[in-house]
Formats: sequence, structure tokens, C-alpha cells
Amino acid sequence: RLQRGEGDHLVNAVQVILDKKGLSNKDKFTFLDCTIGLGSDSMVVSYGYPQAQITGLEGALPIWLATSHGLAHYIHSEDSVTNALRRIKVNHDTFEHYLPNLPDNSIDIIYFDPMFEVPVEESPQFKPLRGHTVESHIDDKIMAQAMRVATYGVIIKERPFSSVFQNYPPHQWVGGKYSRIGYGVYMKELM
Repeated sequence: RLQRGEGDHLVNAVQVILDKKGLSNKDKFTFLDCTIGLGSDSMVVSYGYPQAQITGLEGALPIWLATSHGLAHYIHSEDSVTNALRRIKVNHDTFEHYLPNLPDNSIDIIYFDPMFEVPVEESPQFKPLRGHTVESHIDDKIMAQAMRVATYGVIIKERPFSSVFQNYPPHQWVGGKYSRIGYGVYMKELM
């Protein structure tokens, strides 16, 4: 979609944070994907923001091995996509362990894409992974840690009716009016 000049909701959510901080889409920033999984969301951010320094966390060893190997070795037919993959660093860790060890205001944007409370049945690529993933949830402690570590803000991807958005209403919602998933944007200065 980005190659065709079409929008992407995650890229738009990142841009909301950059705009509110008075930054352009050319400014450097750090991005922590707390739930990288197979890396698709980090790939989109890396492609959309080549200047971003992206780190991902994956707690499940088999998924971390596959994702880190693929990002380091897969060669796409387009160099811009291959370059986007190589810019992503992946650590074998969970956000519950990783975030408390980071200093205040040390990552510009923190991103969460936990396994959906109600799975999207039309996403067959995740069916084989269920049962092999680290099932993490966002609670008061994690939100407090994320906001402490974030310099600019936090983005959470979930279904609109999820308990995470009921418990932590976002400052801004990014997604289609009838979208089954969306992105809650939380600005640091508003928390």
C-alpha cells in the first residue's frame, strides 16, 4: 500500500505523534515494538520511516529465531524493502522484563500489538502461532512503565471494543470507521 502511495493506519498513528511533537516525517526517532511477532508492523514503520531506529521484542524463542533470521537474511525483489528489514533489531525478551530496565524518556515511541482478546478469524497466518506465543496483557503497571520510558507517546493496536481501550481510552483513535482493528494513540504530555 505504501509503495502505491496509499495510506497505512500504523504509519498514520506514528505521524500523529510526530505531528503533535512538531516533528516532520524526516526527523530521526526511536521506536520500540514491544510485541514484534513476525515483524510485519515494524517492517511497515521501517519502510515508511527509513530514518527510524527500530527495536523489537519477542518473548517466544521459536518466533524470535524465525523473525530475527528473516529480517537479517531475507532478500526482497525491491532493495527498499530489503533495506527496511535490515534496519530492525530484534531482542529475545518480553516487555514486562525489558521496560522496567530502561531509563525514563529513553524511547521516543513505544508500540504494543498484543494478541487480540477476540481473534480476527480471517487472519489464518496467526492460527499456527497461537499456543506458541507469549500471551501478554497491558495493565496499569505496563502502561505506567511505557509512559515513563516513552519520550513522545505510546501506540496500542487492538480491536475497537477491547478491554484495553475501555480501561485506557486513547487520546486519539487511528483506523477506519468500520475497521475491525485500530490504533490507540497516547501522548506523553497528556498522561
